[in-house]
Amino acid sequence: MIKVKLSHQFYFKNSNEQNSFRGSKKSLINSISENVNAIFYPGSGFDIETLAFFLDYSSASEIYYVDYLGIVNFEQLKSLFENLLIPDVEETDKQLNDLNIENWQCLWHPQSSYFENAEDISYYKILNFAYNGRKINLHFINTDAIGTYQFLLNRNIKIDLIVCQDHGGIAWTNFCGDSLLYEIAHHSNSLPEYLMITEGQEEWPNYQKVTDDFGIFGLCKVKRSIFKLET
Repeated sequence: MIKVKLSHQFYFKNSNEQNSFRGSKKSLINSISENVNAIFYPGSGFDIETLAFFLDYSSASEIYYVDYLGIVNFEQLKSLFENLLIPDVEETDKQLNDLNIENWQCLWHPQSSYFENAEDISYYKILNFAYNGRKINLHFINTDAIGTYQFLLNRNIKIDLIVCQDHGGIAWTNFCGDSLLYEIAHHSNSLPEYLMITEGQEEWPNYQKVTDDFGIFGLCKVKRSIFKLET
């Protein structure tokens, strides 16, 4: 197991922003570090900055990247690990029998634009690697995020944080605000403790913003902030 450390350049503008975040949010950072074990990222693309951030600022061992719109090439995703200086990445390819399902449509919502094409375009791969003393499973799932989130909840997988960014007209549904994703989490009594929301987009009901907008995340290099479920 090789210990590595990511540079702030992956997700902060500069070291000043990094130091400000660390200095002003120590209790939040500690809470995320201790309590966030599983992260779900719908419409993830190959957002390496968000992965890098949560490798450093959470204890997450299960990270679910879900996207099917063709902007992601799995080989590209694997190659990004060279930039993160993560050695010894192993790949696991999950088949239907591994997931105990009869067909790939089990991971798709029937309203999804590509539901009828599920058997042709779906796959489920896991990148297994070690990072600073802990084992990480990065699930990359080429399916519909809504159907896959419901599938995970049905398997009693607890999601502690969801990354929400709406991508406009290229998707059949949204993830922010009072969305179908929120309704599924709410009605199944599975609301995550935290959300990471892209700047200018709407949080879920009953979540409070606990950081300023920060960072450079994703293909569009957007800022994001952390929200916490009100209790």
